[in-house]
Amino acid sequence: MQLVHRGPTTDDESKADIEENPDEAFLIDLLTTQRRKATELEELMQRMLLVLAEEYRFPLEAMERDVPVTVEANGRRQRKTADLVVFTPGYPHDLGNAERIVVVRKPGTKPGNRAQGVDLLKDLLDGVERCELGLWTNGRDVVYLRKVRKPVMNDWEELVDFPGNGESLDDLDRPDRRAAPRVAVAEDLRETVLRCHDYLYGNQSMQAPRVFAEMVKLIFSKIYDERLVRARSGHVRQFWVGLTERNSLDGRQAIASRVRELFNQVKKDPELGSAFRESDEIDLKDAPLAWVASELARYQLLEAEVDVKGMAYEAIVANTMKRERGQFFTPLNVVRTMVEILAPELYERVLDPACGSGRFLVACLDRFRQHVAEAKGPRTRVEARRFRNSPEILATAAEYARDQLFGIDVDPELVRAGSFDVVLTNPPFGADIPIDDPQVLANYELGHRFTRVGEGRWMPRDELQKKMPPEILFIERCLQWLKPGGRMGIVVPDGILGNPDNEPIRAWILEHADVLASIDLPIEAFLPQVGVQASLLFLRKRSEAESALGAERDYPIFMAIAEQVGHDRRGNPVFRRDPDGFEVYSDYEIELEVVSDGQPRTVRRRERADDLPLIAEAYRRWVETGELASVA
Repeated sequence: MQLVHRGPTTDDESKADIEENPDEAFLIDLLTTQRRKATELEELMQRMLLVLAEEYRFPLEAMERDVPVTVEANGRRQRKTADLVVFTPGYPHDLGNAERIVVVRKPGTKPGNRAQGVDLLKDLLDGVERCELGLWTNGRDVVYLRKVRKPVMNDWEELVDFPGNGESLDDLDRPDRRAAPRVAVAEDLRETVLRCHDYLYGNQSMQAPRVFAEMVKLIFSKIYDERLVRARSGHVRQFWVGLTERNSLDGRQAIASRVRELFNQVKKDPELGSAFRESDEIDLKDAPLAWVASELARYQLLEAEVDVKGMAYEAIVANTMKRERGQFFTPLNVVRTMVEILAPELYERVLDPACGSGRFLVACLDRFRQHVAEAKGPRTRVEARRFRNSPEILATAAEYARDQLFGIDVDPELVRAGSFDVVLTNPPFGADIPIDDPQVLANYELGHRFTRVGEGRWMPRDELQKKMPPEILFIERCLQWLKPGGRMGIVVPDGILGNPDNEPIRAWILEHADVLASIDLPIEAFLPQVGVQASLLFLRKRSEAESALGAERDYPIFMAIAEQVGHDRRGNPVFRRDPDGFEVYSDYEIELEVVSDGQPRTVRRRERADDLPLIAEAYRRWVETGELASVA
């Protein structure tokens, strides 16, 4: 149910806020299940609770919020508040049992701020004798500290991580650690990728495209290392960083050496190596290479959910991709909508003839894994995630990808015409990259000039066009690649659908295909990369007999207008609002692996204002039942 909840709460502080402002929306605290005023800081607090529970596997029952701590400052005793304290599981919430202290500050707070920055964490750790490990974060920056006890004044070591539940510092300080690195949840991996991007931009003086290239090399090296470990071939992790290793010159050199050697192995790998040239090297100095490696080394990238990896991917690409030769990456919500509308069957062959990074194919692969997992019967979210990443599913998915998913980026001759059931693509387009080679244009009917031969009917002439936008030729080629009855989803500029000069193009499309659906996108859809007015066009290829009947045939077409796509023109999130202008929050249950009472927890989060998932759902309902409802 989509509601903005308003009213009293059992939490005194939040209760006062909500009673004073009865229209204030609230969140349900994951830890206490109480209502909390919905603020940017509270959302970050909820994210950190989820990270501690899911990634570090601390039971929620071992955590407590807003714990008072008496500290010594300037010769005086003061009371300060620890935002989160993790106590020894199963023991009373007494500071004598405190194991971790976490300080969560508003986004934008500087780590060097004396009152609100890392010094606050130091004061709190000083004030709790038993606790030596802590974390400070503002959402983007993360600092891990270890207190080193000294007779007069404690020293501090900056760590790359701290141990999770049941782990020790020694476990994290060795490549053959007992527990695997953490599986990222929520926006944790996204923020890590952005943090790495910002670090390289500021400390290596790199522009965004070079940052992207170096990050890809490191991520491929990390995945290659994880693959070797997963194969259980006796391989000892190489993409790892000791807790304090990056703090010394020798340590940074050792980290860099391990990662560079891994990348040399990646280039020789039959699958991953195709992404690089033999001459490619990691073009980073040892210090920034060690820093970024230590950030990535915390996580198991192969085990992370596709949603989490997709968020991280979008974060780095959005900072990198510019409008170059008419190419730009397809946002994840657009990709998912197109895949869900065409809904490829498990036996159908799928092609993306302008695959780039392969987002459509990855989405089809994830859909396959999801369907296979669901076919095994209902299970909890945690069990479902484990099953989707199990060797059984991964082996089946690899076979599906080899047999059913195809992508080309530069050589269209690699694909045989008329052999695919589904084509999904976002081709390069724009007037700045016209196709003007007569030998190329001669291969396309749409490369010729047309003559009107009747109402709504056009015939190609022998005369060639002087030039044509590539997206128009892509439509013809994609239809050629489809079997009769095959389905296509393609991103097209609005001019193809509405420009009077393109009437012959539309007539040609209607002669060779049935229009299944057309979805108009707002200009924000591809921003901040590029501002284009585009639509999603879905077609079904006609048989030769159907095409001979001409375009004049009545049939229903699904049409929709997406007004919001979840972000504004700068890429900032946009959230759904009710008719009164208040942001909409939704309740849903999550299942945590480490909850000692075994009960799912209800969480409350703002709803992204994204019409595309609703449109895809409405289309599937229309196809299955014939019912068409507004998604407003």
